[in-house]
This record gives sequence, structure tokens and C-alpha cells, in this order.
Amino acid sequence: MDALISLLSPFWGWIGGAAAIALALFGAYFKVKSTGKAEERQARNAEAYVQQEAARVAARENEIETSLKSDSDITAGLIRDWVRNPKDGTGRD
Repeated sequence: MDALISLLSPFWGWIGGAAAIALALFGAYFKVKSTGKAEERQARNAEAYVQQEAARVAARENEIETSLKSDSDITAGLIRDWVRNPKDGTGRD
């Protein structure tokens, strides 16, 4: 057993060094991979924020427009937009 240990003892440094290099490479690979995912996530969040802001602006404009109309104007708009008439091409057949 001592002969085997004395035979392998010069290689322990090389084995330890190789293990340290492998660990460093795996760590760098996963760090780059997670950084790429974080950048994709930030881009998706930025796009979603722009869409949400546009929806908020549209909702606010609709709110303001509705508040400026009288009840009869709102009723006429709902009838015109929601009740479909197949004869004038605005509804389904």
C-alpha cells in the first residue's frame, strides 16, 4: 500500500490542479449562462413595461373621453359599437 501511495504522490498536485481548473471552468460557464438569462429577462420586463404603460395611457384616455361625454352619447356609442347589424355589414351573417 505504501508503494502505491509513494508512486501516486507526485501526481496528487496535478490531479488537484486539474480539479481546480475544471471547477473554475464550470463556474465561469454557469456564470455566463445565468448572465445571459438575466439579460433576456430584463429585456422581456422592459418590453412588458412599455406595453403596460401604453395600456395605462389608453385606459386613461378612454376614461377621460368617457367622462366628457353625456349619458346619451355613451348609450348611442354602445348601441352603435356593440349591437351588430348584419344588413350594413358590421355584424356576422
